[in-house]
Amino acid sequence: MGIVSSLLLIEPHWEGHNMRYVAWISERASRLGYEVWLATSDSFFDHPFYKGIQAACGGGLRGIALPGQGSRPFKGVLGYKFRYHRMFAGLYRRLEKQGTPPDYVMVPYLDYVAHAAGAVGSPFGGTPWSGIFINPDFHLRKMGVEAPYGLSSRIKEKLFFKLLSVETLKAVFAFDELLLRYAHEKSPARSKKVRFLPEPVDLGGGTPREEARRKLSINPAETVILVYGVIDESKGLDSLLRSVRHEDFPEDTTLLVAGPQDDETKTLLASPIADRLRDSGRLRERDEFFHGSEEHSLFLASDIVWVGYRKQYISSGVLLQAGMASLPVIACDEGIIGWLSKNYQIGPTVNPEDPAEVAAAVSKLARNKSLATKLGANGREYSRGHTAERFSKTLGDELPKSFPLP
Repeated sequence: MGIVSSLLLIEPHWEGHNMRYVAWISERASRLGYEVWLATSDSFFDHPFYKGIQAACGGGLRGIALPGQGSRPFKGVLGYKFRYHRMFAGLYRRLEKQGTPPDYVMVPYLDYVAHAAGAVGSPFGGTPWSGIFINPDFHLRKMGVEAPYGLSSRIKEKLFFKLLSVETLKAVFAFDELLLRYAHEKSPARSKKVRFLPEPVDLGGGTPREEARRKLSINPAETVILVYGVIDESKGLDSLLRSVRHEDFPEDTTLLVAGPQDDETKTLLASPIADRLRDSGRLRERDEFFHGSEEHSLFLASDIVWVGYRKQYISSGVLLQAGMASLPVIACDEGIIGWLSKNYQIGPTVNPEDPAEVAAAVSKLARNKSLATKLGANGREYSRGHTAERFSKTLGDELPKSFPLP
């Protein structure tokens, strides 16, 4: 491996948690002396968040606009991953032709290309690279977590271990300790590339709870359920809206939906049930991306956090943010979210498609404040080690091992 000076980070979509990982990695790498390049959508370069990352890097961050995805010949479950592989390879070839290939590449959301790289190799030529594998789920059933396992899982598992055999791949960081255990049991030699990384969350700000609720026109008697993040079908918002109509759902409960909405969510929130809730003051929406003190204010203004997600079998940053805010959750009963909620007692688990179960869980937390406080304290304890500082330090300790500076 040659002397490393430039570190290329690639994140096509900046409207979610992944760009926070980019921010923390960029700042840490810059402090260590790396020249950091960020390839992303050019729409991000005018956003205040990008300017904040640039400032944290001492003004030395180099922004690179990603090329388009081009044609889409691949279909099926893994098809879009080949499109990302082609996008990343196109970027790399462009930099090579310009005579400025990076010395090292890190993909903060390795899931974009993990399976495709396992199938056809690295998109970055002979350049060393690594990434954070955030959503692997093929191992969960075998490790005792309630999750599906079928042909798709077997294919993903095979591609994962083929990925570990790619010579230029130096490390796969993972939030899930179960993946490390499973990889070691299946292939001790190849599992040496797998590193544990505590999933980071950042929630801070000085806004008092009373002020946060006042800004959202929430009165002291209301119980606020926060639905947060990129709001799409997986968030189970439609199930929560259906549950509001159940006779056991407390009438003094308000839904706070905050985060960028996809088209299906916009349609859902234009439906008659949403209109009735909105007209009665029981639905508030913020269709935008949040970070910093604004994000913290949303959690401060809330009493319960909804993580009754649909077909999401990995963990959630929102689950950890709820813990940091000492808030109980209402969780789906499947996957790692359900497993963590049960094992760490941070909130009731429900079948999100069952309005009676959801209504009962909301009523229990809304009416029993001491229980809500206890579950929130459990969440706080669980999330204690998942800080941005620990995330940055873990990567900071690993960077010189995988790609040392001169």
